[in-house]
Amino acid sequence: MNNLHSKNPYWILKRYSLINGFNNYKLKHAIKDIYCHNCNSILFKEIHKDIDYSYVCLICDENMYSFETIKKSND
Repeated sequence: MNNLHSKNPYWILKRYSLINGFNNYKLKHAIKDIYCHNCNSILFKEIHKDIDYSYVCLICDENMYSFETIKKSND
């Protein structure tokens, strides 16, 4: 999936909330230069302390370590 909404943290959070019925993630958790290796969406910092992963893709609903991500510059 590579569309307009996969790069917009607001729409990602909105979609996640609608699907799951709740959302603990905030816009400040979005990381705009690190992307999911599956769907190319921006990632969020993992906020759950009991999970060992650094990032989460709210589109794929998959947690990731930093070596599993794609880093892109904003140039």
